[in-house]
Amino acid sequence: MVQYITRIIVMMKGWQRAGLLLVLLLLGAVATAGWGQEALLGLLLVAILLGWWQGWQLTKEAAQQERSNRAIIHRLLETALQTMPVHQQLDTLLDILFTTSQFDFIRKGGFYLLAEENDTLLLAAQRGFETEMVHRCSAIKSGHCLCGRAWQNKEGLYLARVEDLQSAGGDLSRQYGIYCQPLLKEGHVFGLLTLYVTAGHRFTSQQQEFLHTLTMTAVSLMEKARLEEKIRQQAQYDPLTGLPNRALFLDRLSQSLAHAQRNNGEVVVMILDVDHFKQINDSMGHTVGDALLKEVATRLLTVVRNTDTVARLGGDEFTIILPKLTHLFYVEYVARRLLDGLRQPMELAGASFTITASMGVTVFPHDGRDVEALLKNADNAMYTAKDQGRDGFRFFSEEMGSKALERLALEQAVKRGLEQGEFIAYYQPKVHSDGHVVGMEALVRWQRPEVGLCYPGDFIPFAEQSGLIVALGERMLELACQQAREWQLAGLGDLAVSVNLSARQLRLGDKLIGQVERILQQSGLPPQLLELEVTESMMMENLSEVRQLLERIRDLGVKLSIDDFGTGYSSLSVLRHLPIQTIKIDRSFVRGVDLDGDSRILVSAIIAMARQLGLAVVAEGVESLEEKEIIVAEGCQVIQGYYYSKPVAPERFADYVRQQNFA
Repeated sequence: MVQYITRIIVMMKGWQRAGLLLVLLLLGAVATAGWGQEALLGLLLVAILLGWWQGWQLTKEAAQQERSNRAIIHRLLETALQTMPVHQQLDTLLDILFTTSQFDFIRKGGFYLLAEENDTLLLAAQRGFETEMVHRCSAIKSGHCLCGRAWQNKEGLYLARVEDLQSAGGDLSRQYGIYCQPLLKEGHVFGLLTLYVTAGHRFTSQQQEFLHTLTMTAVSLMEKARLEEKIRQQAQYDPLTGLPNRALFLDRLSQSLAHAQRNNGEVVVMILDVDHFKQINDSMGHTVGDALLKEVATRLLTVVRNTDTVARLGGDEFTIILPKLTHLFYVEYVARRLLDGLRQPMELAGASFTITASMGVTVFPHDGRDVEALLKNADNAMYTAKDQGRDGFRFFSEEMGSKALERLALEQAVKRGLEQGEFIAYYQPKVHSDGHVVGMEALVRWQRPEVGLCYPGDFIPFAEQSGLIVALGERMLELACQQAREWQLAGLGDLAVSVNLSARQLRLGDKLIGQVERILQQSGLPPQLLELEVTESMMMENLSEVRQLLERIRDLGVKLSIDDFGTGYSSLSVLRHLPIQTIKIDRSFVRGVDLDGDSRILVSAIIAMARQLGLAVVAEGVESLEEKEIIVAEGCQVIQGYYYSKPVAPERFADYVRQQNFA
């Protein structure tokens, strides 16, 4: 019997043994009173049974509490996985927290989230806050009040006593204790949880563990919300300017049109394009270009209303939606203010810029009844503004639609012409004053099947505007080098061929160098028989970068000349540092030089300057014997113009060279 009792005692837990000790003391007192051994043994067995029953009850309660905790944690996880705004999820966490029976909570507390500026915690969800308290505690600064100190120290703070609350700097009711726990992960504060409890409440380890689970759930919610917001920003906003991107713009425009249609209203759509932005971007670099676009976005936003939308579609193209139109004069007023704002000087990267923009305007439903039509017509109006001198705006008209169709047809025809070899080279001779042909300039022509021979004025402006001039320029280089090599092999002599470079080709940089090297290698033409012509105005746009590029071209052995000299702003000091070999006097100075004394003075000065720099001179546009004689008398020995020959097809040019050089 004694061994059996001993075994039971060993199996008991600590709290059960303590209970048994109390029973034994009671038994000792009974024994002293003279009870028999059987009575003592019976009392001992009753005590043991009571102890086991008490243990079973406590174990049952602990199991119930464990199941309750698991259910609460399950609800927390469910909340974290639900798709809803983070503020709503935090509200749900507070509801879960205040429905648990573990704490002596007063139903009062809240979650704070870190503001975007990272200098303030903003109240995101709360329960039990009075109106005055919501106003007073809507924002927390680091180090201010108890919660601010918890944020600053990155650790939980708990004040359970009334006097502690007063020392914390608050004027809260004296019946409260307060608990502030920063929401932390890897040392970064996402927010803060504040709870109000009865004064004097002390947290058990189990309660602290539960609160830790709650705060980590809140941190997960905030991380998830920030990730979702980042994804949303990337999907709907332009990362450079912060403006709505094309997707969000189209969504807002669709909503505006639907609202206007229901209410018989109007919507204005504007498309704005920065004039000559590519030149700025290419010459000053993408960093300056990006800074300029950000400044443009900022200035546009300062003009429009909060109900309006400014978006960036891409590149230097911006769009504006005015969803509530009152009067047409207001649209003109906004358009003028937008353009005026952009004309103000900008200070970027230590340089001052003055830019302009072109804008097209359409009005729903008059200029289109859907998104596609409105954007297409606004784009047409914008290009009309560019064609009419830029730095302005135009409202859409039906005539613009017809021109847009013509422009589209021309673009398709040019692309087809490039693919099918419809662009050919004509050649105009450069003739020495003694009558011998010393070279030629390759000039593009378009042998358009349905139209006939087209001259540069019919398609070059469009090719430059659309960017097709790059492919066209490459095609001309290939034709000219191949033809010059064929004439060299045919015995016509070492005739240097000149090819014009466009501004867009110059912006190709390394790619242009690669093209020239490849074409020279494929054609077999010696580099010294290729001359590339660059206009004076093109060089002056970005003198430093253009000079470096031209030096690399010169290092290939290719010759360089300035075309249309005298129409730009170059000076003698500039010319001295350019890697050029030839100056071509612009035809505007040559034409009528025999009748205009001022023109003759200018021509004489240009020739004299070229001599001082050791440069060759070509006079282009010479059409009469009188002009030729004056030009030669002033010292220019190479003539190009209709006086000798207009640009002709390769076969006729070869015949002309044979006649002039070998007759």
